[in-house]
Amino acid sequence: NTGNNSYASSSDTNASVSSVAQEMQERTGVSASEWIFIIKLESGGDPTAQNPSSSAHGLFQQLGETSNNVQTQINDATNLYKKQGLNAWSETR
Repeated sequence: NTGNNSYASSSDTNASVSSVAQEMQERTGVSASEWIFIIKLESGGDPTAQNPSSSAHGLFQQLGETSNNVQTQINDATNLYKKQGLNAWSETR
């Protein structure tokens, strides 16, 4: 969690967070509201968010190398979910 929620107040970002969450619901079966909760806590809806104390990055604050591209972050999060389920975000939940 970067603590930067300035992006979350933007209606454009909220709309895009909703669309990301909807796609995650379609791809994982986990409710969009759960994904919105995770995204807002992890990154405040900022796809360029970088955790200052780890390599966690992006909307889902995934560790390691990831792109600022939202679709790439969705693909990476979907793959992580398939491997670990929501346990990958257990500290957030």
